[in-house]
Amino acid sequence: MKLLLTRRKTVSLCDHVGDSLGRPPLELPDGKRIAFESLPLETRHELLIRGAWLMADLNHRLDQAVRARAIRYSHLVRDFAAMPIEFGDVARSMLRRRLPVPSNRRRGAC
Repeated sequence: MKLLLTRRKTVSLCDHVGDSLGRPPLELPDGKRIAFESLPLETRHELLIRGAWLMADLNHRLDQAVRARAIRYSHLVRDFAAMPIEFGDVARSMLRRRLPVPSNRRRGAC
């Protein structure tokens, strides 16, 4: 959800997903940080729709977003101290070079 709400100029994931779904652009309030709970109900509903659409085929849809330059690999792994193995696998698959899988983490561990 954080990447759908970000204000970074190099991330346009929310717009990319909206365009892929044929949905109108979201009008998000101004501000540096946007709390999901403070958004209007309709906006929260739309963000959940976009997030669920991404999760339905995460590997393919994130790959499309990276290729469309809507998001960068570094944004996927930023601030992720304990990345779930499955998500790490998806994120690493988007790199030209493979990153090593941490040996101290078990599959399914958070």
